[in-house]
Amino acid sequence: MKREKLTFLDGLKGFAIPFVAIVHSGIGQLPEIGKYTGDIARMVQMLFMISALLTFRSLARTFPDRSKMTKEGILWWYKKKLLRLLPQYYLALILTMLTRSWNTFWLGTEGHVTIWNILAHVFLVHGFFPHYIDSMLGVEWYLGVLVIFDFLSPFLYKYLDSLESSILFLTGVFIVKPFFIIALRHILPVASDPAVYNNFIDTFSPYAQFMVFIIGIIMYYMLEKIEQTEFKHPRLLGAALQVLAFGLIFCQFIRQSRLLPMTRHDMFALFFLPMFAGMYLRPLKFIDNPYFRLWGKYSYTIFLYNYIVMNFYERTVQFEAPFVVKWLVESIVVNIILLLLAMFLERYFDKPISEKLGPKLLGAKP
Repeated sequence: MKREKLTFLDGLKGFAIPFVAIVHSGIGQLPEIGKYTGDIARMVQMLFMISALLTFRSLARTFPDRSKMTKEGILWWYKKKLLRLLPQYYLALILTMLTRSWNTFWLGTEGHVTIWNILAHVFLVHGFFPHYIDSMLGVEWYLGVLVIFDFLSPFLYKYLDSLESSILFLTGVFIVKPFFIIALRHILPVASDPAVYNNFIDTFSPYAQFMVFIIGIIMYYMLEKIEQTEFKHPRLLGAALQVLAFGLIFCQFIRQSRLLPMTRHDMFALFFLPMFAGMYLRPLKFIDNPYFRLWGKYSYTIFLYNYIVMNFYERTVQFEAPFVVKWLVESIVVNIILLLLAMFLERYFDKPISEKLGPKLLGAKP
């Protein structure tokens, strides 16, 4: 896959990431818009798919020959991933504790942040615990789930070695998933804290997002196939795929019932497939442009500090105005601050740590 043909991924990340702040700033309270909030949040599934594609691309560069994958090589790859994720994540946790910006709603019956909650976040295992998974940064459930997928990825990469095997695996997961969810509802004490447990089972858990990640792997192989295929009219085909994708997404967006017999997360992930393929064949300048690519470049940092900046804004900025005006101003100001903060931290915090600690922690590639 040619790197220059994947610039649209940064554009898509940059297009998706401001919606995190928009959703969290209270768009659900806007008249006639609130009922669509859940589907606006499907941008997170797009981020999972992009992560899956880039993860498999990273593994392909590290292990071009799957038969020569070693424990040492896999550990080196893990360390490389953690070096990218941890510095900003730990800084965000510290700032959350100092500013008391944690997300009390998802603490549920626990009511406050415990030492066990903090330790679960420090060791990146909060993705397994319903009351911890989204209780501090307000967005870290995504990272908690992603780290689990990153851990599984070398094994998935070793055995899902083609488009066909990935589709077969997705089919198997699709068949097993409903029974697994039923079992989970019997194992977990859902009645003791319904909001937390139901959201964990349906959205925040790795089990809920696993099919989305596999669809992202399918996208990786699908784009590889496209790269290897000669099309007579690639731009026309790309435009047709984009129309198909946006048509399906729009129809589902305005329709409350599901078009397909699967969760909305999985369904939107499937609808994103032709969109990605179309943009690979025919770049869409509305998304693949310098502005959105800039946001995409800093998307991880923007994502982590979303609640911290939003809570700081809401505590310090107070003025009388209709809710729509207050929401619009907050969304614009918070997103601008997040972008500037991300650019500053990437340059003066993340990059120096990577440059100084990277060679010492990683060592030579096995």
